Amino acid sequence: MAPERRRDILCLLLLAMLSVGFLWPVTIGSKVMLPADLLLLADPWAAHARKFPDFPGRVNNPILDAVNQFYPWRAYARKHLLNNTVPLWNPHQFCGTPFVANNSSAVFYPETWLHCLMPAERALGWASALFLFLAGAFMFGFLRTIGCRAAAALFGAIAFMANGFFVGWLCFPSVRSVFAWLPLILMAYERAIRALPVSRLPNGPRAPQAVACAAVGRPLGWAVVMAAGVGLQFLAGFMHISLYLLMTVSLYVAWRTLMLWRAGALTRARYGFWLFIAAAVVGGCLAGCQLLPTLEAAGLSDRQASYERQVAFRLPPSFVVLGMIPDLMGNPVDNNHWGQWVPEQLRVYTETAWYVGAATWLFALLAVALYRRPATWFWVGMFVLSWLLAMGSGLNAVLYYLVPGYKWLHGIGRVIVIAATAVSILGALGLECVLEAVRQGRRRRLPGMVLGATLGLLIVGWLAWLGTKSFILHHQIQRALPGILPYTAVQVGRFCGLVLAAGILAYLCTTRLRRRALVALIILLALDMGLFIHHFTPAANPAYLHIRTATIPQLRSGREPHRFLSLGKDAVRRLPANQAMRLGLEDIQGSDSLYSGRYRKLLHAASTEILGFVQPDWRLPLMDLLGVRDVICRQALPPAEGFRRLEGHYEVNIYRNEQALPRAYVPATVRRVGTPAEALRIVTSPDFQPRREVIIGGDAADVERQQPAELRIEDYRINRFTIVSDQPWSGLTVIANSFFPGWHAFAGGRQLPVFAVDYTLTGVVVRGASRVEMVYLPTSFIVGGFLTCLATAILACLGTAAWRWRDGR
Repeated sequence: MAPERRRDILCLLLLAMLSVGFLWPVTIGSKVMLPADLLLLADPWAAHARKFPDFPGRVNNPILDAVNQFYPWRAYARKHLLNNTVPLWNPHQFCGTPFVANNSSAVFYPETWLHCLMPAERALGWASALFLFLAGAFMFGFLRTIGCRAAAALFGAIAFMANGFFVGWLCFPSVRSVFAWLPLILMAYERAIRALPVSRLPNGPRAPQAVACAAVGRPLGWAVVMAAGVGLQFLAGFMHISLYLLMTVSLYVAWRTLMLWRAGALTRARYGFWLFIAAAVVGGCLAGCQLLPTLEAAGLSDRQASYERQVAFRLPPSFVVLGMIPDLMGNPVDNNHWGQWVPEQLRVYTETAWYVGAATWLFALLAVALYRRPATWFWVGMFVLSWLLAMGSGLNAVLYYLVPGYKWLHGIGRVIVIAATAVSILGALGLECVLEAVRQGRRRRLPGMVLGATLGLLIVGWLAWLGTKSFILHHQIQRALPGILPYTAVQVGRFCGLVLAAGILAYLCTTRLRRRALVALIILLALDMGLFIHHFTPAANPAYLHIRTATIPQLRSGREPHRFLSLGKDAVRRLPANQAMRLGLEDIQGSDSLYSGRYRKLLHAASTEILGFVQPDWRLPLMDLLGVRDVICRQALPPAEGFRRLEGHYEVNIYRNEQALPRAYVPATVRRVGTPAEALRIVTSPDFQPRREVIIGGDAADVERQQPAELRIEDYRINRFTIVSDQPWSGLTVIANSFFPGWHAFAGGRQLPVFAVDYTLTGVVVRGASRVEMVYLPTSFIVGGFLTCLATAILACLGTAAWRWRDGR
């Protein structure tokens, strides 16, 4: 084996070891990578908190969405994938909502399948370690492709795989997974254009067949890899970050095409450009089973925001320094994060974290100072571009009005993932420039540059301390957070110490001790990033997730499907909505980015602040219509008609609604209204009588006379269920599920009309049937699945051809 190949393998093995080591409490250890201690504050588990002596009474890391969204989603996907079922529908939230289409569920992403091999709470740690390794390995491969030495590539890979954006979102698999594929796509593109001949392709009779095959096979093989990378980043499940990835890749391809054109390599420029376009198209088709349902769901949501509201989520310029000193404004783990109150909009720690290591910044500055590689200024430009977008400059308007789907994005500050990537690459390029200058004997200027970069960063640290101290004193933050000034001083001192250590090692890299200095430099960066990950990433007792309660079995009891409503004085202490998914319950609330805009308006119109903040009003007749059989609350609720408090030893109060309607029923009359707003007003009114009438729009299908019957649900599954009766019935049947395109009704081999009733629920027109089959199979998934199969077949054929041709066979 060649020394270079052996060195690369050793670097990849080191990255694998670091990936597992960074997360050792949740991989080889016995903890779970979840803020599971949040459940000990919520109903009904809070009553059992005293049983755990290791619980300090406060949450170590309050990342609510990790335990409220992604863990239930992964557990839900695992359960049904193991049963050979694609979970297209989720009946546990919002009176039913698409599951695959919510995008972040990432059902078709290979990392999600890892949860089928082990319990979901254990798989999260190992899946995150796998993500870190892939991110590092792909970046290592890209940096090696563009000419970096193994040591410089390893340096940049560690900075990239453990950067603050990834760490902040590590418990949010869909958010952090997308950008791991960026370096693979860039590497595949670089390999493809470098495999192309400089001049005309040798495909004529004068060229040997072997040379012609090799000239086609190698670029084609890398184009297949590029397309697979594009498809996988879409399947990772977060369109917001995918947009930033595609923007970065497109700008990189445009820049490389221009560079090749200026160098006279017209064939490489032209064929490389079209290879990228083809790979992007095929990669998008590869993710069709995910993309098309997501686009359909996004179109039915009301997530689209005005330009003014979008830029309100911008980051202040001062947050640039958090890439150097991550805890300058506190840390939620230390219960002193005050940085969230600096912007106009609430920006939690994860939205602002993008630390890349003090040593990385030092060598990034050296990359700019030495300027030995053309890529330097491209990545400097990407850094500037990302922060202009993050700060809400006019560039956002260009994307807002010209890029489809950009209007759905709220957290524009997340574009700092590009800045973290750019600094990581610049750090590697800087170290490569230093090593190259030493090899060429040009060492005279290096000590001065190292000294200048070190002093520059120390000055930044000093200014950050003065500015932060002045802000804390001026706004009297020390009163709310005693000890915040010494804490901030420690953070600045830590940064300055790391800069000094990196500066010394950078200088030693110019001497005869450079090999030892390189090793020490990589160890310094690994320790720095490892401690950052270890400090922020939650590691909780898995027993918190499996507490036996008296409340949950009571909520599950009963044969017919029914729903519950959890109320409380704040959103944290009531039962987290998405936990219903793993508990086998159905909730009328939920937590999701993409769900029906009409349903959101329905809940908002039917909400009250009687308990302290906005939440559904359990006293409205609408709750009967939605099938709310149980209402739970830690506090005693005012009396309401139809509700009785269950007697027994429960952790919370359980109120049984004796007037809850069944999942499917036939009301006595049909009432047409002219506008959706009028329908919303009626169904959320205290005078609404859902048993007697159903509200439909003026454009709904014609309905014959109502012939009520007693209906029941059989064969109740996630994507289908059956409505049966002992005698035939006719009329408009109300099904208390959210209406969504893709639901089909069949009776006696005939398809029945399905449309929205009662503003946002599902109605089926039945004519003399005693059995109706309801099936959820959206056209978007059928078409998307076809595109996925087609793209998979194309990539398989092209990959096979490229493998056969790569050596001229």
